Amino acid sequence: MDAGCGSGRDALFFRNKGYKVTAFDASETLCKLASEALTQAANVMRFNEIKRQGEFDAAWACASLLHIPRSEPADSMSALIRSLKPDGMMYCYLKLVELEELREQSIFRMICVIS
Repeated sequence: MDAGCGSGRDALFFRNKGYKVTAFDASETLCKLASEALTQAANVMRFNEIKRQGEFDAAWACASLLHIPRSEPADSMSALIRSLKPDGMMYCYLKLVELEELREQSIFRMICVIS
């Protein structure tokens, strides 16, 4: 799952590597671009609107979590985590400030690259 797929660049890379890809973004404009690049639908959705549970092997959130409103990081991260299979992996690229906020809310089941 490409969470916050933007133009679909990363989702297209994964699909070209043979992975089945689900992509979403909160921006309708970016979802249109991603849908064109992927030749499949990218869903217009926010992180905290993810309803699927235990379905994904991995979630890719590269610089997309930066756009979550400060009031809802726990809801958004929880939704991403719930969408993963029990042994699923998540890649997140976060700013140090965001990681500190997540630590305060005890959300640790993720892999982070901190800049």
